[in-house]
Amino acid sequence: MDDVSNGEKALPSGEMKSVNDEPRRELSTIHRLRRANLFPWIPARYALAIISFLGLFNVYALRVNLSVAIVQMDNSTAQQYRHGARTFKWSDEEEGWILAAFFYGYALTQIPGGWLATRFGGKWVFGVGVVMTSVFTLFTPLAALSSVELLIVVRVLEGFFEGVTFPAMLAMWGQWAPPKERTRLATISFSGPYVGNVLSFPLSALLCEYGFDGGWPSVFYVFGSVGVVWFIFWVLLAHSTPADHPRISSDERNYIERSLDSENTRTKDRAKTPWFQILTSPPVWGLMIVYFCTNWGFYTLLTCIPIFLKQTLGCNNNIPIVLNGIYSSIPYVFLSLSTLLSGPLADYIRSHWLSTGVTRKLMDIVAMMSSAFFLLMCGYFGDSIPMVITFLAVSVGMGGFVAGGHSVNQPRHWGFVCRNIDGDHKHVRNHPRFHRPSSC
Repeated sequence: MDDVSNGEKALPSGEMKSVNDEPRRELSTIHRLRRANLFPWIPARYALAIISFLGLFNVYALRVNLSVAIVQMDNSTAQQYRHGARTFKWSDEEEGWILAAFFYGYALTQIPGGWLATRFGGKWVFGVGVVMTSVFTLFTPLAALSSVELLIVVRVLEGFFEGVTFPAMLAMWGQWAPPKERTRLATISFSGPYVGNVLSFPLSALLCEYGFDGGWPSVFYVFGSVGVVWFIFWVLLAHSTPADHPRISSDERNYIERSLDSENTRTKDRAKTPWFQILTSPPVWGLMIVYFCTNWGFYTLLTCIPIFLKQTLGCNNNIPIVLNGIYSSIPYVFLSLSTLLSGPLADYIRSHWLSTGVTRKLMDIVAMMSSAFFLLMCGYFGDSIPMVITFLAVSVGMGGFVAGGHSVNQPRHWGFVCRNIDGDHKHVRNHPRFHRPSSC
């Protein structure tokens, strides 16, 4: 037997080793395992793109699920559907306030969102924004059953927390995306809202028809629970900067930091935001005006298409709620495709025929004018479901070409100032959403 004295044991070489080294070695092994890359075949920046895609998917699902559920919640539109849960006799004005309430809260945190992400880290600002929106979504059925006023308050709070998500995500990509990969990473991440639109409409409709607890309450329970589960994975896998990531390889971290010129980035982040120059800049105001006009139509349709299909088309055609959800999602399939095509199309036009500035303006003009035209056409074919769905799809789809227009200008100033401009733009973009539901 080996002699053991004073906590030491003899090694074959004759040297003595403390038994206390055993726990240290075990702790060191655990530490290395924790720091090991869980998915070594996926670079950390692309893992962030995937999980942020899922987060932004949920952001838009939480935003629009009420647009479908309210069709069953409102007694005037639910009577032709199977519904076991309680319905409500809301006036058109009350419905307008319920649908608009989210955006009142959303506008309040647009401008602070970028600053908060810089101060506390994009990981926590984005994650808390999503999970708190999810928690209040879980309380939506209880609020609706209590009073219309409480439901409005809950929707305002949902918007309040969700308002920080896009500025925070932009802040994170400012720390994670190498310039040569910025477009690719941002495309993966920010395609989440488009997929969220496409899938959340039919999924919400299916839950209304076949879900538990009478139908419409299950919409909020399911989407809210998904958001909470996503947050757990976000906390474990996401990090505000490559330097904070315990599992990133040193090669990848060095590559990102060198690409971003970390010293200049830190200096820029410390600089004061030039608010006077921002507020007196013609390009900034031009972008705000374009955002305002673009979003008037976009959010009108995003919020009101299910109610429009039921109240306008359903009167004569008795559209089942599942079909309503499917029809409502079709325009956003076209929007996703046109958004993906807009970049290559704009680059082709810019490289062969027109200057960059003229190309951006042309993309905006064609997108907005054609969207308005086909939306007007819906009014002349209100009795034909195929024609209305076609015109809605083309109208929303053409709107996606603004991604090759004014939407490209903002990322050119990637960094702290860009995050604050992004908050300003989104704040202005929200104003159409305040008035939009009451005009449905």
